[in-house]
Amino acid sequence: MGAASQLTAIVLALVVGKLLDLTKWFYSSTLLLMFLSTVFTAAYTLIIHYQLRIVFVYVSVSLSMGVVTSFFAVAYEYAVELTYPLPEGTSAGLMNMLSQVKISY
Repeated sequence: MGAASQLTAIVLALVVGKLLDLTKWFYSSTLLLMFLSTVFTAAYTLIIHYQLRIVFVYVSVSLSMGVVTSFFAVAYEYAVELTYPLPEGTSAGLMNMLSQVKISY
């Protein structure tokens, strides 16, 4: 299941990134990806509840994780657009650094 979701995530991230370069529709892409994530997660819940075939579990989890992971492409592209005069590596490096910081209370 992990390999299937990773392959789906790679393909969807490439497709979403290419579409963002062409259209620059960040807000619409975010809404669409979050809606699809909700739909696929609800489908996964129903598949588990009704104990359907394992193939459906693989497909729903792969699509759900692929959509969630491709959202990172939207976030990175949006960060690059917001910090335009700075190089792309600076904003991507800051996002990677901040995602690794763990705050415990």
